[in-house]
Amino acid sequence: MKQYASALSRRRVLLGGVAAGLAGFVTPSALARKGGTSRIMEGEGLEAPVEVLEDQGGVPHVRAASVPDAFFANGYLVARDRLWQLDFEYRRALGRLAEVFGPDFVPSDTASRLFLFRGDAQAEFAALPPQCRLLPVPTWRELTRILRT
Repeated sequence: MKQYASALSRRRVLLGGVAAGLAGFVTPSALARKGGTSRIMEGEGLEAPVEVLEDQGGVPHVRAASVPDAFFANGYLVARDRLWQLDFEYRRALGRLAEVFGPDFVPSDTASRLFLFRGDAQAEFAALPPQCRLLPVPTWRELTRILRT
């Protein structure tokens, strides 16, 4: 019965979303911003100011003087817009979705744990070319700074 109620609830949400879209409440033009915005990021961790332009669709575009600064700004934007997705994918990869979403996710968690990477992540990272090893550092440093505030 519980599974039937859950499916019924999902169906109502889906149908409600379709109805709202057809009624014109949720249209691409309603969701889009009314003009691009631009702002300058400055601060600790950046070698030079970074410009972040957001177009009418809300898509950010980063202009930076260096590649590490661009990755640093991208880390901020990812944390701002997609922190929930990072957490979800982290839990999915480790097979820990049932901790948050309940027992319905145990089969998914079991499958994820069967395919969990058990190699040496440090060795894999060390095998990357030097230029690639430096790029994620600003991104994760910015994510860590945001999470601590």
